[in-house]
Amino acid sequence: SKSKQLCAFSPNGQYFVCANDVYHRTGTDNLQWKWHCKLKNTPVKRVLAVEFTPDSKTIVSARLSGEIGLFRAVDGQQIGEPFRRPENDGKPSFHSESITVSPNGQLAACSTINNDIDVLDIENRRYLLTLPSHDGGRILDLHFAPDNRTLISAGANSMEPSVWDIHTGKLVRTIPVHVNSENRSIDTAAFSPDGRWLVTGMNGPDGTIRIWDLKHNRGVWTRSQPG
Repeated sequence: SKSKQLCAFSPNGQYFVCANDVYHRTGTDNLQWKWHCKLKNTPVKRVLAVEFTPDSKTIVSARLSGEIGLFRAVDGQQIGEPFRRPENDGKPSFHSESITVSPNGQLAACSTINNDIDVLDIENRRYLLTLPSHDGGRILDLHFAPDNRTLISAGANSMEPSVWDIHTGKLVRTIPVHVNSENRSIDTAAFSPDGRWLVTGMNGPDGTIRIWDLKHNRGVWTRSQPG
């Protein structure tokens, strides 16, 4: 299965974070990397996933405790109190290995071991909603579309990636995958920059890659990657 999302580059290419360590680009040739700082109050063994906001200034970190923290990339200082699913939700939220930030930097989504998805308003610092698991499968990959309101999730036990509307919390559609093997799953998916196309990757003997036309909800290109 896909490994945990423990490392991430900043969009401007000046930083990368691995677990709770932040490094920055340095040297006269700008090709060297130097340890910069640690994310404060974040033990390395408690970090499950990290991601940068699009402006490269903030690191979003999902922790084993169920909290999601925001940290300044420049010095590792935590920004305010960490996010946590409301206690009256009925289910504890322990985060898993996939986290994503919307293109405008306002929202974050993180998978949980409950096989659902927590969505947060990181700009206004509030928990928004929880998206239910579509088929009970473990969620391995999450991506926002360029419209900042559409989210796709792909999971280890899911034959059909799910497309969600964050504004309504509703399942918009599933991406049809016409295969009949228990040994395969769609475990990764990503949108094109214009949001029109979707690429999906299938775990299994043939490693099938497909391109989907979301406007007409159909596959338009397929290639197998044996091995």
